[in-house]
Amino acid sequence: MENAIQWLTSQSYKKQAIGFAILITLDILTVNCIKRQVTHEAVNPSPTRSV
Repeated sequence: MENAIQWLTSQSYKKQAIGFAILITLDILTVNCIKRQVTHEAVNPSPTRSV
């Protein structure tokens, strides 16, 4: 019984780690996307901004 509990807890830790890794990856991708958008705006200002 104890082994089953240990296995379950280790599985949940793995799932948490995987979920955390996915969140970090998404976060990095979002930040990169925002950075790209900002640099794009700086290089090519939209017509509404260049008044």
